[in-house]
Amino acid sequence: MGGTARRSNAVLGLNLSHDRSACLVIDGQVRFAIAEERLSRLKHDIPLNHRRERFCLCPLKAIKYCLEAASVDLSDIDLVVASTTYVLDATTGRRRALHVGDVTSQCERLSADRVRITGHHFAHAISAGWCSGFADAAVVTVDGGGSITGYDADGQPTDFERSTMYSMKDLRLKRVARSTGGPPAYGNSVGDLYQVITTYLGFGRGEEGKTMGLSAYGQLPADGHDNMGTRPQWRPLWQFEKAIVVDAGGTHHVSPIFQFTASGSFHDQLIEWFGPARVSPRPEHTLDRQIAASAQWAVEEAMLDICRAARSRIKATRLCLAGGVALNCVANGRVLREGLFDEVFIQPASSDDGTALGNALFGWMLLAGEPPISKGWSAYLGRQYGIGEIVAALNKFKDHVIVRRPENLVSEIAESIASGLIVGIFREGSEFGPRALGHRSILCDPRSVKMRDHLNNTVKHREPFRPFAPLVLGDCASEYFDLGTKPSPYMLLAAKVLRAAEIPAVTHIDGSARIQTVNDQQEAFLCALLRAFKARTGIPVILNTSFNVAGEPIVESPEDALRCFLGTGIDVLYLEGFRVTRTPSS
Repeated sequence: MGGTARRSNAVLGLNLSHDRSACLVIDGQVRFAIAEERLSRLKHDIPLNHRRERFCLCPLKAIKYCLEAASVDLSDIDLVVASTTYVLDATTGRRRALHVGDVTSQCERLSADRVRITGHHFAHAISAGWCSGFADAAVVTVDGGGSITGYDADGQPTDFERSTMYSMKDLRLKRVARSTGGPPAYGNSVGDLYQVITTYLGFGRGEEGKTMGLSAYGQLPADGHDNMGTRPQWRPLWQFEKAIVVDAGGTHHVSPIFQFTASGSFHDQLIEWFGPARVSPRPEHTLDRQIAASAQWAVEEAMLDICRAARSRIKATRLCLAGGVALNCVANGRVLREGLFDEVFIQPASSDDGTALGNALFGWMLLAGEPPISKGWSAYLGRQYGIGEIVAALNKFKDHVIVRRPENLVSEIAESIASGLIVGIFREGSEFGPRALGHRSILCDPRSVKMRDHLNNTVKHREPFRPFAPLVLGDCASEYFDLGTKPSPYMLLAAKVLRAAEIPAVTHIDGSARIQTVNDQQEAFLCALLRAFKARTGIPVILNTSFNVAGEPIVESPEDALRCFLGTGIDVLYLEGFRVTRTPSS
């Protein structure tokens, strides 16, 4: 795997649950990180190969990717730190805790003394706290489930992490409160409730974003907009009002009605209330919209209660969030608007892929004896592809594409978007986490609803009730969105759109948008593009969505990008410094 130039304190962090991933930290600096799905092309890549022929726990492709990108070998790694929720024992088929041997058995030349196992929620918390730029903060992890926390008399796991609250002082984390419950997908967690409802509505597991999108179509005032501030004023379906109960200490309990049963089915009471589980989604049905809206309301209220408890118990003025529920940008927006904390940082890789980042950073501390000093956080942790790789990929599709180099790349991209073209962008290292942030993105004009529908019909093939996100200049954001002075660099906050008539393609049915703000320090290229687009249109906003089609991971390599481009209605692809269009016969 590349050369063997020795580095000091090289740590590899691994996530071994769904969204498997790897992260490489060298001398306290995060060098590379990637989810296995970007390389295997299997969405959420679970710890089994695609034929389910054998148990494949380690993200071998992601490990190889990170090591080769840094020109190091596995023998150069001082420490490997891994975590997961649980392991299915290959012999008994039962759940058990992760063992060092589970890692060493699948990684050649890795000895047991170079492997550490850490807690799932702890890894989430490290990833958020240590990348926030804060020295002191309340750190909250909320998801479907984490590591095993309790066993019965026969040694079988009975309890798992559900939400955990930490106090961070001088980058040192101390656990303050923890909710536990039964096995993930069957237990007492905010994430499980959302998963249960998502599955019940016919969307399938792992599609919680669809429930969040549909929730905006629930009970609304007569004008069709709830104005992103009146949600607490409308009553959800009464069945959800006590679905999640959070006590004063910040621990929570979910009603069994909103959990899967031990056999994996739905609770009889849920069926009695709302009818049989949907074989396929029915987003046009009022009841299903109300169910989605009520589940979203319950999650928002629970997150607010947990964060209120964190503010009360820890007395911190800053908050860090991670765990799968922290990807719920509508709930995040409510937490921000509540004003409980002066500053809020949400880890962009909040799902389980981000635990690899936390594990790698924690491993560095084990070696160095102190937490790493943050020198600025970037979500762009993929490797950059060289000109030779770009040209090789273009040559592979040479019979289907026309290629040229623009004299002014930014100006030409802006002109393409302003003229109504759907544009694919592939540049520099890929984003770590589920959001496309301008390196692996599809961009188009936000000024027309027809453009949104055209994008959905010819490229994304997504449900029409799912919103698209705006990319906006940070110094113009407050003119278009009710964010105040708060940045939203990772597309993890939803806020009211103030000038919806000007940008209808990125305005959701409830008048909201999931926003990505950029500034010159973070993203000079995107800022230049937005300014060039504004010069042509008067609008400092561009529609940004992930470079993929429904059901597939975001593209990673130049070849992935070209294949997606040729298989969809994307009009033009800007592949690093090249402009790519189709041949007339393609």
